[in-house]
Amino acid sequence: MNLWVIIPECILLVWAFLLATVWKERQDLAEPSGLLRACSGAMIAVIALGVAGFGGINTLFFNDTMGLFFKFAILAILVFSLFVMGGTQTWRGKDLSLLYLATFGCMIVAGANELATLFIGLNIATLSLWTFYWLVSSDERDRAVVRRWFAFAVTAGATLAFGMSLIYGLSASTQLVQSKINLAIVHLTRENIGVILAIAEVLLLVGVAGVLLAPPLAGKLSAESSDRIHPGVTVYRIAIMTTLGILLFAKIFDNNLSAFQGTEMNPNDWGILATVFASAAMILGAVFALKSTDLMSVVVWLTMSQIGGVWQAWIWLTEDGIVTAGFCYAALLIALFAVTSVIAIVRGSSADVDADSFAGLWHRSPLLGAIAIAGLVSMAGMPATVGYNARLLWFESGIVAIGRESLGLWGYVAVASGAVGTLVSLVAIFPWVKRIVVSSAQASPVEWRGAQRVVALVMVLAIVLLGLFASPLYQAVSGLPIAFGFLQR
Repeated sequence: MNLWVIIPECILLVWAFLLATVWKERQDLAEPSGLLRACSGAMIAVIALGVAGFGGINTLFFNDTMGLFFKFAILAILVFSLFVMGGTQTWRGKDLSLLYLATFGCMIVAGANELATLFIGLNIATLSLWTFYWLVSSDERDRAVVRRWFAFAVTAGATLAFGMSLIYGLSASTQLVQSKINLAIVHLTRENIGVILAIAEVLLLVGVAGVLLAPPLAGKLSAESSDRIHPGVTVYRIAIMTTLGILLFAKIFDNNLSAFQGTEMNPNDWGILATVFASAAMILGAVFALKSTDLMSVVVWLTMSQIGGVWQAWIWLTEDGIVTAGFCYAALLIALFAVTSVIAIVRGSSADVDADSFAGLWHRSPLLGAIAIAGLVSMAGMPATVGYNARLLWFESGIVAIGRESLGLWGYVAVASGAVGTLVSLVAIFPWVKRIVVSSAQASPVEWRGAQRVVALVMVLAIVLLGLFASPLYQAVSGLPIAFGFLQR
């Protein structure tokens, strides 16, 4: 038994316990001492992840290339969120310990090798996030949003559990690879599981869609993006739930039910249904971003559109598609972090925050304005950014997948939806780029602290450098297909 593979998870649990028991008083994370205490556990877990290596604990937990990649991304989400949560709000140790517990649950999903482990990790993450949001909610309006989101999350989890139970009933195994083998054997010998398996697929897909899309759809984004809820908190939930949804889909469908991507299942029926969800997310997210009057709302809806693209890349079920999914996911996080850091800095410098707060930002703080513009144009996929390279890879992988005809005409629908989503996203960010660049009467300078400055600069450098030289990120994600049985080139 290789216990080293769970060292990062153990560190997160220990640090969550220490924060809850030792950190008693409220403290601003903009202060070096508070930021150090909050981030040290996550940073130690990042170091431990480097030595955890590959391997597993029986059949419950296994570190592979995909698991390590997403675990690093999950820890990066936690560290970034803690860095930008300072300035306008103070935090208690027991509140931050719940963020560590949610991160722990997401890490469990990343390393899960069984359906039961997936479900346990998802519930730990969801319950911890719900408790955290409830404790930090400032009034009844915020708690109404929390209740609505929790209802979405619980419904998605219950639907997933029902679909998993059908898979277990058909395969007599909760282990991902073994259940795939058993399903194939049962299908070949009895040839009467198609209807039940199709029902299981629908339930699982609806559950995954709920996990992926619940954050932006759960309530009024105007309430979530106001100064009552910190941008760092909102981006943590969006990024973590996105990661959970992608992991659940990749492990259950691409790594389990992929055995049924053939003519015997009419063909690739789960891929067609998932394409419908992904295509709707790509278009609706961009359309809602176009109609939003708040920058944080625009960012959240653009993230939903990008999630649809990442989801569709997994659906291609090709080596290029899986590499593209990893690349698009990393590009999305980088752009999301860049814009969110700017929003947090602006809100930390002004008591009243609305659309006009970002007017003339380029003139009030040229560097901050440049970071905001770089993040927005990267999310929309414009040239010279990492988001542009992600879009190119996405369309290339889609053309390859259409040639395989695994989705039939639905492959064309997915590519067309991606094109429409990209065009509408460009239109959605234009008014905000114009507002940031055009000077206004509001000329008050924007103050930003050292930690926030470092995070914002690192993000904009990543956007530009990976936009000009994409090979480092491409190499980092090139090993993902190995987890799905594709041989390394």
